[in-house]
Amino acid sequence: SLITMRSVQEEYIMLPKSWHWHWALLRHRNMMSMFCVITYCQMGVRGAIATSVDDFDVVWGSPSTTSSLGGMPVGNGRTSANVWVEGATGDIMLLLGLADALDENTNLLKLGRIRLHMDPPIYKPTVHNANSVGSVPFSQRLRLHSGTIELRNTANGVGVDVWVDANSSTVRLAIRLDPTIRTNAPTLAHANVTLENWRLGDAPINAGGWGNGWGGTGGSFCTPNGSVANNVYVFPDALVPPESLFRHQPPSGPASSADPVVGWYHRNTASRADYFGDALREQGLGALVGNSTRACDRITNRTFGAAMFGDASMWQRTGTHSITLRKPSVIGTEVAVVVHSDQTASIGEFTSELRARMSATKLNDTRARSEHVAWWTSFFNQSYIYIHNGSTHSTSVSSASSADVRRYNDTVGDQHALIRNAAWPANGESPGKCSEPFPSATCIQESAVMCAAIPTCKAFALSTDWNGGSYPQCYVNGAESAAHNAAWTLFDNTSRTPSPPPPTPPPPPPVDALFMVDRQAVLMRYMDVCSSGRLGGGRDGDHFFALKYNGGILTAEESPKEDYRAWGPGQWWQNLRLPYYAMLAAGDVELFRPLLRWYLSLLPLALERTQLWYAATHPGIKGAFFIETQTQFGTFVPGEKGYHCPSIRDPAWPMWWGGNKCINLHREGGIELVMLGLDFYEHTLDAAEFHKSILPIAIAVTDFVSTFYAHNSSTGKLDIWPTQALEGFQCEFPPTKGSCVTNDMPTVAGLHAILPRLLRAGMETGVDSTQLQLWSALAASLPPLPTAVLPSGVEVFTAADTPYAPNASHSGTETAMMYSVHPYRLATVVAATVASNSSKLVDIGRNTYKSGGGNNGNSGWEQPLMNAAYLGMTSEAATQVVARALTKNSGMRFPAYLPSMQDFRPNEDHLSNMRVARQAMLVQTSDAGDNTIALLPAWPCEWSVAFKVHLPRQTVLTGGYDHLQRVLTITSILPAARAADVRVLNCVNDSAVVWQ
Repeated sequence: SLITMRSVQEEYIMLPKSWHWHWALLRHRNMMSMFCVITYCQMGVRGAIATSVDDFDVVWGSPSTTSSLGGMPVGNGRTSANVWVEGATGDIMLLLGLADALDENTNLLKLGRIRLHMDPPIYKPTVHNANSVGSVPFSQRLRLHSGTIELRNTANGVGVDVWVDANSSTVRLAIRLDPTIRTNAPTLAHANVTLENWRLGDAPINAGGWGNGWGGTGGSFCTPNGSVANNVYVFPDALVPPESLFRHQPPSGPASSADPVVGWYHRNTASRADYFGDALREQGLGALVGNSTRACDRITNRTFGAAMFGDASMWQRTGTHSITLRKPSVIGTEVAVVVHSDQTASIGEFTSELRARMSATKLNDTRARSEHVAWWTSFFNQSYIYIHNGSTHSTSVSSASSADVRRYNDTVGDQHALIRNAAWPANGESPGKCSEPFPSATCIQESAVMCAAIPTCKAFALSTDWNGGSYPQCYVNGAESAAHNAAWTLFDNTSRTPSPPPPTPPPPPPVDALFMVDRQAVLMRYMDVCSSGRLGGGRDGDHFFALKYNGGILTAEESPKEDYRAWGPGQWWQNLRLPYYAMLAAGDVELFRPLLRWYLSLLPLALERTQLWYAATHPGIKGAFFIETQTQFGTFVPGEKGYHCPSIRDPAWPMWWGGNKCINLHREGGIELVMLGLDFYEHTLDAAEFHKSILPIAIAVTDFVSTFYAHNSSTGKLDIWPTQALEGFQCEFPPTKGSCVTNDMPTVAGLHAILPRLLRAGMETGVDSTQLQLWSALAASLPPLPTAVLPSGVEVFTAADTPYAPNASHSGTETAMMYSVHPYRLATVVAATVASNSSKLVDIGRNTYKSGGGNNGNSGWEQPLMNAAYLGMTSEAATQVVARALTKNSGMRFPAYLPSMQDFRPNEDHLSNMRVARQAMLVQTSDAGDNTIALLPAWPCEWSVAFKVHLPRQTVLTGGYDHLQRVLTITSILPAARAADVRVLNCVNDSAVVWQ
């Protein structure tokens, strides 16, 4: 009867499963050490085992061998860095990203690469002796709770902390020297920081063959498939003269060229490429060019760059690209990289703003550091879902001694008590070699067996920094004589009286798989912070952009394609939206808001486009629609539509009909955006944001539906035609009833979902009665959800009204028929608890899923696992959640940097959908206005869980479910009045719910 302990190194120790884990800080004389303390308490009704985000820190004991593909991310939502150590040089490398580094063609570029070279290095291959070949002790750790990457050399005492300030666009490299590591104080003899920028120079980079949708300018879009643009260029960057960036005005004369600062920038000019103007003109929107109130141009004159600098008393400028330490240091030092972007009238205006940001940035700023750590600690404390069960790890234990092991992280044994034998390997300091290096579970188990075979052995220790992590040290003393050392982990092998055996639980899935679910969810949430755009750009911080769906700002491609990403510069709504569904239940409002602000900036152009495209054929038309694949300013991506390309797009066609049939009538995205906006409002009750961003978009979207589509003369209901079902059921031009479907499920379900919620939100926030009446009239005119009866007599959802238009092209792999489940939540378990018609919809949804209509795979943006969770199909949902968590990263080292699948690496959708499904398995809330909270609607009864989740009406629910005792404990619900809204749907009955 064993469970797996989750260590910070993501490894496993076998222990009696009734034990409960706590952390304590113990003090002994003048030395402070962190020990893991085990107390033997039976799990009662409070059964969820306490877990911390520290359990999911990522730790590497070796440098990266794949350059930038071996990077580890750090960021603040606007600025990011992939950080790695080159194995050949020992240099620390940073590949910098910025959320609004949009060039002339709206390609999201990298800022450049930073190289930190030190003597002594953070890593250097070393031959210790003839019998032992290893490396200087090295570790690289992502410390999640502080948003910091820690690099350490525990032999020479040199360490570097890399962090991106959570509250400003500043990247910091803090070089730290630890005098406790060595008898003689460590000295930093030399350090050099260099900018590596592949865009510096006179020649632009030809990106024409880089991938689909790159767009371009002028007539460069015409290629056989209409999507890959030739002759598209990434234009050069430039260096800032150092005297323009002197942090403090010199007492007299210009700044010296030796001032320790290197600055660089990229500036968009219409003379190099007028992507914004060309895109508008070719799509019949030329009248909007130059009018900022009618079309938001965030591209022209955009300038972005950075300044790298150090303390002038310690650093000096030694070249156009580098700064160097003036003299050896025994106290450490810091280098900062201040990042900025804005649309400015001149380069001089940009450099003045950059200099002002530098002047406001204090080096070695303890207050900034403290506030940064506080932000990250608060972020991870605001929500969590940690799954546990009572299974064994998949690796068998060959000796009972491994069940007697206590673990002490950051601890090494008493070196005076080290057991030595001249016949042993590792210079006589280890009894043997593990078959796999630490931190693998196998190495821990094999080391425990080695220790147990030595009569005097009381403890053993392992370190990835010593002999490759394959050799344990053994000691005659236990943890009572140990010392603090961040590079080592001690295992006390002292025997103890076992606790009473607990009851035997049902067999759950392997615990390592559930650990992976939790870890990948935490790391994906961390990556969302890095790429979210939560800190706006521009002089006043009010330029917001949504998370980039194809890799965010964490892409890390190798030279010479550092700026490359598949699918290019546009935003694809069906891919972009998915991370946002996971944010609100986690309380991540700050990460969500940029989506609303970015779409708000697109609204003026969308409103004008409706008039310019349709006023002549649809008198009285109003409102706006948002297209599926669009530029950062809201037009079709030119390469996607085939403009200027007669071979795929007839010039006689109207502007609203392009060469890509997948997206011509794909207009449901605006409705789903309103759905997400309503989720935001109902979680936050932020009436100001509702009126600022959500309401204008909602009015525009519903006005377009009301005035564009006609009513059916027979039924009097709205006839949504011409349309298509997502990318499927595509029409030919001109649209006819024979080629275009009617009443596609995504549009119909979306309107059924948002209109009642808009009416409630409108009444709560004071929307005028005229608008409320318009929404009521539209709701009354909606057609029913499209369904059909199979020959077997089973009713299922369909992608549109049937029979389908005979000449419609059914291509497209999305499950349009299941949009009544997700994203529009009309057919869900919680909806069925409050409305009988919703119970029927759940049955239809399950029928559709089981008949294959709702199951199109389990990778990337595919949504069957979310459908299963909302429909209460526990086994199907759990199986797919675990499968996603176990997906291997491909070519990239960081464990949550998953393959491109349908987008690009690191994938943004694969683990986001896993997070959404896991949340829906645990808790669902009603959209019907009754405020019902349904707990465990699709939760496997064999999974224990501790949770803290955010729900609508500013509700925070904290508790845990113990699968051994079959008890659900609610430790807190705020506001307290919401306790009356809770219903438990699975695993426990009312008597087994404990309220504290």
